[in-house]
Amino acid sequence: MKDLEEEVDENEKYEKNYPKAFENDKTNYRFYKQLHKCPEQILRYDWSGKPLMSRDENIASKLEKCPNCNSKRIFEFQLLPSLINHLWKERMAHIETIDEFETILFYTCGKNCNIKLFNSEQIFLFQENFKEDFYAQARTSLGAFQPCSK
Repeated sequence: MKDLEEEVDENEKYEKNYPKAFENDKTNYRFYKQLHKCPEQILRYDWSGKPLMSRDENIASKLEKCPNCNSKRIFEFQLLPSLINHLWKERMAHIETIDEFETILFYTCGKNCNIKLFNSEQIFLFQENFKEDFYAQARTSLGAFQPCSK
């Protein structure tokens, strides 16, 4: 836990009690802290920037290059888990169960190809069992941890 405390931003030093579920997982902790600052945020836009990730994983290296110009795809924006809550409250209240997601990332052509000449869409899906992994880690760290149920 000491390693995590040493690597947090200056603005976070005032916090002394870090959840044990984040022990030795600074990436997930930063994801949690950023979302916690503004729980209503549903989208993060940062063209050619870096997405807010909860795991140390280089998704961009797994993406295919643009089929039109063969350039790398770059990060443009991401949808955050809180989007489900906003959609559910407004449009999906009749649905009993809602699937959860960690983040949905959007990458576009780095050279901004002319879509009038080349109009196509490609979807790359990387699915992980975030919820199950988190609960397994939390049970290990906290002992008898049970997720909330409806």
